[in-house]
Amino acid sequence: MVENELESMYHNLQHSLSMQGMNAEDYLEQLNMTREEWEEQNQEAAESRARGNLVLETIAKKEGIEVSDQEIDNRIEKMAEGNERKPEDIKKILQLQGQLDELVYSMKMEKVLDFLEENN
Repeated sequence: MVENELESMYHNLQHSLSMQGMNAEDYLEQLNMTREEWEEQNQEAAESRARGNLVLETIAKKEGIEVSDQEIDNRIEKMAEGNERKPEDIKKILQLQGQLDELVYSMKMEKVLDFLEENN
């Protein structure tokens, strides 16, 4: 679980850097750091995030919180509008990049947080 979180964090780093025209390898090189060193440095944060996600997943399961296909389609439509593309294209890109499951998971966690906010 922590390994998955580290991978997700690294993927987010790559995405953020690519939006700035950089890549993770060059970024780490500028920091005089290997990916392994980066993972070591971020291990504690990944553990904390993994624990938090575990709590949220437990709440989602207990409360029956799921993300419907319609909700996924609506989110993809919004993404398509923001990128001036067709929803089908966005969905295909997400699938090809292995990011559709991440999107669904993120949406589920958002719903859990909303649930907690409403019931606090």
